[in-house]
Amino acid sequence: MKRLLIILMSLLILAANLYGQASYTTVTATLTDSNSQIWSGATVIATLRPAPNNPGLPLNNGLAITDSPQTVVTNGAGLFTLILDNTNKITPAGALWTFTIYPNATVTNGSSISLPITGTAVNLSGVLSSILIPPAVFAAPSVNRAYSSSEVTGGSGGLYWDTTANVLKGCYTVGGGACSWTTIGNIGVPGFHYYIPYNNGIGGFTANINLQFNDATNTFATYNATLSGTLGLPLSDGCLNIASGIVGSYLCVGGTPTITVGPGAGNSSGGTAVLNTGSLDKVGGVAVHTGTSTLANSTILTVRYSTPFTTLSSCTVTQQFSADVYGQPISILSGTAAWLIYSGTPALDPSTTYIWYYICQGY
Repeated sequence: MKRLLIILMSLLILAANLYGQASYTTVTATLTDSNSQIWSGATVIATLRPAPNNPGLPLNNGLAITDSPQTVVTNGAGLFTLILDNTNKITPAGALWTFTIYPNATVTNGSSISLPITGTAVNLSGVLSSILIPPAVFAAPSVNRAYSSSEVTGGSGGLYWDTTANVLKGCYTVGGGACSWTTIGNIGVPGFHYYIPYNNGIGGFTANINLQFNDATNTFATYNATLSGTLGLPLSDGCLNIASGIVGSYLCVGGTPTITVGPGAGNSSGGTAVLNTGSLDKVGGVAVHTGTSTLANSTILTVRYSTPFTTLSSCTVTQQFSADVYGQPISILSGTAAWLIYSGTPALDPSTTYIWYYICQGY
C-alpha cells in the first residue's frame, strides 16, 4: 500500500510539472509574392486569436499567454523567425495565430491569414507567400506634362515632363529673363552629369550638380556640389564654362581616359586592366586582373585623363567589395594629367581580379 501511494504521488507531481510548462513552436518563413519578388524589410505581426464564442482566458498548459501580438521585420532575403505558443496546448481549444503582413512599400492594407501553430518547429513559406498581395503603388509626386517647352510657362526652378522627348526639363533664367528649359539628366547613360539651375537674384548662374555612373554591376558613385558664376557656352569638349570670364575653367566629366597596367599588377606576367562601360575622366570604374607575378610598393595602374586638369585633381577610390584587396593596402597619387594606384605590402595576389571605382574633383 505504501509503494502504491508513492507511485501515485510521483504521477501527480509529474502531471503538475507538465501542466505548468508552456509549449512553444518555432515559426520560420521566407516571403516571396506571385511576381517572384522577395519581401525584404516586410513587417509581420502575429496575433493570437482565442477560441471563438469562448470567454475563457487563453492558457498555455495552464500558464497565461503574454507574448501576443509579436512583430518582426524580414531580413534582406525575406526571412523571419518567431517563437509562438503551440495552439495544441492552448485552452480553451480552438485558438489560432493570425499573421498580418505588410510589404516594405506604400500600401494601405496588409495580407492576413489565421493558422494553427503546432509542433516544435514549422516552416510557413508556402502558405504565407500564397496570400501576399503584390504592391500596386502610384508614383508621387507627379509633375505637369507638355509636348514641348513652347507650351510651358514658369519661374526659376520650375519643372515639367516633356512627353515628346520623354525627359524632365527645368527652368533657369539669366538676369531675370524668360525661362530657358534644360533637360535634367540623361536617363540610362552612365557617366553623365545633370543640373537643376536657377537664378541667384543678381543675374548670375547657380547650379546643383550631380555626377554619377552605372556599370554592369549596377553600382554607382555620386558627387554633389553647388557652383556659382556667369553662365557660359559649352566648350568643344562638351564641358560647361561656368567661370566669370575665365576661358578653360569649367566643370565637366571629361572624355574617356587611357589606362596602363604597372608592375604592381604584374604587367610583365599577363596583368590586364579594362575600364567599366561609361567610365570618364571624373567618374568611373576599372577592373584589374593581376598577372602571375606582382610586386609590392609598385604602380598598379595609371589612369591618364583625356582632358588634363587645370588644377591638381583630387581622386577618391573605393573597392567594389570590401574583400577585393584582402587587406592589402593601396595608395593614390593624383595629378593634373593622371592619377595612379600604388600597391603596399604585401603585394596584390597573383591571377586575381580587383575592381575599383573612382571619382575625381578638379578642372
